[in-house]
Amino acid sequence: MKATLIAVIVIAALALGGFYALNQYIYAEKQANNGTDKLQSHASASHGFSFQYPKGYYLKENADGVVLIEDTQANRDYLEGRASGQSEGPTSITIDVYANPNNLAPDAWLQQSTNWIKNFPQTPVGRTVSGISGLEYRWDGLYAGKSVIVSYGNNAYVFSVTWITDKDMILEDFDTILGTVTFQ
Repeated sequence: MKATLIAVIVIAALALGGFYALNQYIYAEKQANNGTDKLQSHASASHGFSFQYPKGYYLKENADGVVLIEDTQANRDYLEGRASGQSEGPTSITIDVYANPNNLAPDAWLQQSTNWIKNFPQTPVGRTVSGISGLEYRWDGLYAGKSVIVSYGNNAYVFSVTWITDKDMILEDFDTILGTVTFQ
């Protein structure tokens, strides 16, 4: 009886130790890759930037920048112009690239365009992208939205996101993208 009890205690201790070691290993692996195993990369030589974005998005690059939407067939059809009927479109993350030949700071660049000033009437807050100081504006319409504007080289970059509720995952994904942007 005593030998059986000791054997059970030893087996339980080994199992507990093994579980602890495995848990420590998994934690270390997650810390090492910091979640990057769930990210995809996109580089745009024509627009002069690269970034990482979470899996689950459909990305389309065009002459003006990049659009990311949740990867569903209906959203792909919408973005590719194959959607039937009228729609306001899905919430999205966009990166628009505009010529800024004088390398104006974001506030000066906005002042030169009356359309942008109309879109962003409120006071901005500071935001950094890839170590570059920019401005973040919030706005509201069909969807809530915010745009972060930075100037780099001869371009002004406008990173925008739209969402329905403040708990939408797209907001975290937008911050993930902003945290991985590099300019060339």
